[in-house]
Amino acid sequence: MNHCLKSFALLLAVVLFGISTLPAQEIEPDSALSAQELPPLERLPVLNAFVEAKYPEDAMRQGLQGTVLLELVINEQGKVDSLNVVHGLSRSLDSAATQAVRQFQFTPAMAAGKPVAVAIQYEYRFTLAEVAQVPTQVNFRGTLRENGTRNPIAESIVALSFIDTAALQKLPIPFSLYLKKLGELDGQFVEDGKLLTMTDSAGHFAFKGLPAGKIVLSFPISGYEASTSEEAIESGTLVEMQYSLRRESYDEYELVVVGKMEKKEVGKQTLQMQEVRRIPGCGGDAIKVVRALPGVARPGLFDQNVVIRGASGDDSGYKLDGIRLPYLFHFGGLKSVYQSELLSSLDMMPGGFGARYGDMVGGVIEIKGRKAQTDRWHGSLDVNLLDASVLVEGPVNEKLALQVAGRYSYIGPVIEALTKDLPTSVVPYYWDGLVRADYKLSPKDKVFMTFQAAQDRLEVITNAAQGGSEETGDATNKALMDLGYQLGIVGYDHEFGSRLDNTLRMGLGRVLEKEDMFGYADVALNTVWLDVRDELRYKLNDHVLVGGGPDLEIMGVNYDLNIMSSTGIRGKPVKADFSRYGAYLFSEIRPVNSWLLIPSIRYDSYEMPKQSLPSYRMNTRWEYLPGKTLKAAAGTYNQTPQPWAQATDPEWGNPDLPLTTAIHYVVGHELDLTDLISLDVQGYYNQQKNIPRATDSINPVTGQAMNYLPDMEGRMYGMEVLLRHNLGKRFFGWIAYTLSRSERRAPTAYLAGYDFDKPWNPKKWNLFEQDQTHNLQVVASWKLPREWELGARFQYTTGNPETPHLGITENQYSYGSEFGQYMELKGAPLSERMDPNIRLDIRVDKRFVFEQWILGAYLDVQNATYPFYNTPEFYQYNYDYSQRQVVGGLLLPTLGVTATF
Repeated sequence: MNHCLKSFALLLAVVLFGISTLPAQEIEPDSALSAQELPPLERLPVLNAFVEAKYPEDAMRQGLQGTVLLELVINEQGKVDSLNVVHGLSRSLDSAATQAVRQFQFTPAMAAGKPVAVAIQYEYRFTLAEVAQVPTQVNFRGTLRENGTRNPIAESIVALSFIDTAALQKLPIPFSLYLKKLGELDGQFVEDGKLLTMTDSAGHFAFKGLPAGKIVLSFPISGYEASTSEEAIESGTLVEMQYSLRRESYDEYELVVVGKMEKKEVGKQTLQMQEVRRIPGCGGDAIKVVRALPGVARPGLFDQNVVIRGASGDDSGYKLDGIRLPYLFHFGGLKSVYQSELLSSLDMMPGGFGARYGDMVGGVIEIKGRKAQTDRWHGSLDVNLLDASVLVEGPVNEKLALQVAGRYSYIGPVIEALTKDLPTSVVPYYWDGLVRADYKLSPKDKVFMTFQAAQDRLEVITNAAQGGSEETGDATNKALMDLGYQLGIVGYDHEFGSRLDNTLRMGLGRVLEKEDMFGYADVALNTVWLDVRDELRYKLNDHVLVGGGPDLEIMGVNYDLNIMSSTGIRGKPVKADFSRYGAYLFSEIRPVNSWLLIPSIRYDSYEMPKQSLPSYRMNTRWEYLPGKTLKAAAGTYNQTPQPWAQATDPEWGNPDLPLTTAIHYVVGHELDLTDLISLDVQGYYNQQKNIPRATDSINPVTGQAMNYLPDMEGRMYGMEVLLRHNLGKRFFGWIAYTLSRSERRAPTAYLAGYDFDKPWNPKKWNLFEQDQTHNLQVVASWKLPREWELGARFQYTTGNPETPHLGITENQYSYGSEFGQYMELKGAPLSERMDPNIRLDIRVDKRFVFEQWILGAYLDVQNATYPFYNTPEFYQYNYDYSQRQVVGGLLLPTLGVTATF
């Protein structure tokens, strides 16, 4: 309640108002003096003792409030001698006001030095807002999680409506006022007649002061299906509940991106996991999606290499969290060596990349592992026709979280059964696993440790292989390849401040490889390497950032190579040092906000070969209009001679080979057509020199054979177009088109596949064996109602160049006793092309969402066009090359189920 005379200022104002407006006889009605004879007041009455009126319960329920105007006569003792209601509110409020005012005590007014009686008007104000009280204790608490995943729904609104009319009428104050009071409590607010609160990071929420009765909870959260729940609140009781909401779309890696990630590398393509997990034709393997991007050649059947912008597969490098990864795919290319569920993002840089990366002249593919989840323990299981995989992750304590994952393939027996009637059988076996620990030392210090391993075994059995020796290998009709590695990575990120930070990565790995090639060659290789790279970045101001650091690879190799030749089996154990010591420096310069320049330089010193070279690179981007960006890059690159180890082998290679070098040029334009649709057009020209070429030349100084010479050149040029629709509510996809040319030239003829009776032009550019003029891919994925997803990928690719087989030679050497077969007569190398590749892949996904877990099923059909069109992968000839058989792609359906909790 309020009253107008609680303070002297209000009392003075009212008294002055009363004195100035009342007639003289009303001021002192019992006085016989006339107005002219009244002595002037020297002091007004002063309220000394205020008595608060009791707010009547009936008035509170009715919501009555306002002002009761009273006329008071204050006598010479300062007491209320009499009073009269001038303007009232209700009988109960008027009565309460008069009872309280009668008990007021004043200091009397003074006139002529004596206390005098005066008449004044007094306003007694009744205000419900001052007397209305609601309980402040929490009496309803809940937890909000996702249905199926049990992930907490954080920072989301919970709305509460009151529906029990009878209970609300029993409130001591009107419901509207009660609701307003509830909205003033900490953590609660009122909107559109509902009481609202927010969930915290763990999905918890609470309401205070709820009256007894029935309520309805609703959850107006974007991305989740509408849901309500009716509950009952009892007086003096705490109600605790748990709620699960069903998402509109379930994707294990779906996330909301606000704004766009700033691009720096000119040719870089970044794919988030919510996009690539279900690309058709990839069998659920996210890393295989790089083969659906511009600039990447279509791989051959069971080919595990990645050919980027016409460079050899050995020219591109793979990284895992900045550390060299020995290889990206298991034998046969069926699956990658790193499980998709563990990925954070996948970056592909086909060319023109900055100085962070060294020892490669092609492109870079970097996969980045995600941190272990910390909210609770999670698990997933995937079982399909190719393999089975499992993942468990969660927090150990507040600072430490773990990931444990493994995958094992049983596809070998399946393929063996499917190809038992074919002349050639390719049987792969593989497994991989990972353990990762993430530890948060402090808000500015984060550490992770990863141990990852993979193992492969591939058997190629064919009846066509002849002439090998069982002294060299286990069998002359079989190629056996065992390959495995173990890799440990430690990462440490530290922020010194808002302008200075450091990233350290260290990796220790080992590769064991054994190959037996139809009795012709036997290879045993043991490689141990240590990677250390550190990057320190300092932001001088808003326009300049500088960074750089060391990039070291300390690598020792032991291998034993035995090869069958016309003089017998040759070979001996070899120890080699392939260490590389490098460092790089870069700067990000913004002359204006729309223009970015990234000059960079690196320097690498190699042990094999003993050579050092600098590399100079430049990237630039200019957003000349919003959503319209011009970009360009140029740089020099170098790498160890390839094929690695073999090219520099003292007996089977040439230890004097220099580094292979390259120059990349890239220009492009990016256009944002809408918030979700973008167009990226790039043109490129790459040039390579000192490419090792297989030969049998003799070193004129030592008289030893030089099986490789660094006299081949390469050039690759073309255009790439990517029209991309980013992940929306229901659809994502892209159209990727590459127009390219990849060529090589050398001063003398290729040994493989060339008729030496024909003239050779050393100035002529010849096609690269994996040159593909046109490569068109259309990828689309739709999210359908009831947790169905449908995806398709269509690919058209120009056939690879093929050397014509013209029959057998008609001379005394037509039958080669060394190899046990006729010597074929070939045409000009790579002068013909196979038929184009036309392929359609289809994928269907369905999820069944339960309260505690999610069951998924999928069918991924690779090469669904096989029954209608068989693309030739290669030709297999009979003994005298008079007949050939087309060996094409296989129809490969992958049916699987997943379970996540």
